[in-house]
Amino acid sequence: MKKWILALVVASVPLGFIAGLARGQSGGDALGMRAQRINSLANRVSVQQSMRVVASQTGLAPDRLQSLRTQFPQSGPAGLTIASTLATNTRKSPEQFLNSRSNGRSWGEIARNNNVPVSTINVQLDRLERGLNSLTATGRPQTQPPKFITPITPGGR
Repeated sequence: MKKWILALVVASVPLGFIAGLARGQSGGDALGMRAQRINSLANRVSVQQSMRVVASQTGLAPDRLQSLRTQFPQSGPAGLTIASTLATNTRKSPEQFLNSRSNGRSWGEIARNNNVPVSTINVQLDRLERGLNSLTATGRPQTQPPKFITPITPGGR
């Protein structure tokens, strides 16, 4: 009897996972995880370089993009691209989507609620990723301050 219960429990876990995938709701927010990965990629180049790529991909004016970046610093280049793509496809402002994201909604949920296919967003993220990959790395992530090495002198000073 215990073996049957264990087998039933073990079989039900993958079925629940598959049902979630079928609804488009995997264990985490796939767009959110992809955005984090792309933002990490953007950290290896300067902010100006990454914002130029975002501006060229989204069509947003640099001053508008800077304003969004100032209002929503946690969104990063990928979040700005997703919000812009959603705005283009819904005729709403990017701020509305960035506010929704700041209030805890996932990018996938926001896209579904606004009838924007995730594939449309992924096309823009592909372009952003290619653009960022084409840039020369600065050699260190922007989120880390420069490290200064203190020379060691004889005598311990």
